[in-house]
Amino acid sequence: MKILIILITLASIHKCSGNNLLTKGTWTSEEDELYVVKFTKDKFYEIYNGDTSVYKYSRSSKSSDENYLKKANVNLDFFSLEDGRCFEISGLTDSTLAYRHTVSGRMQIFHKSPPAKKNR
Repeated sequence: MKILIILITLASIHKCSGNNLLTKGTWTSEEDELYVVKFTKDKFYEIYNGDTSVYKYSRSSKSSDENYLKKANVNLDFFSLEDGRCFEISGLTDSTLAYRHTVSGRMQIFHKSPPAKKNR
């Protein structure tokens, strides 16, 4: 029930802006703390227990998965990886990210990790 409330709240405040500023940073999976994703300007990092894979990504209001939606909806927000995977961002705030894999429908929820402290 808690997850459903979070998703409804995120969906109601999320707007597709095409702006990558909110996604930039490191995000830890709510389901598995060993799974972390990181967004930079044009790279998406998948990190699991220290093993890292890096992909170029793009963000759009259209799904790169042609079978996902038949009608265009400008209020949706997607990111696509160079390996062909596509995800719908269903919720995004400065501290929470929720996205759905367009093929499997699997929803993943992440919480933003605080920036690493720099040594003075």
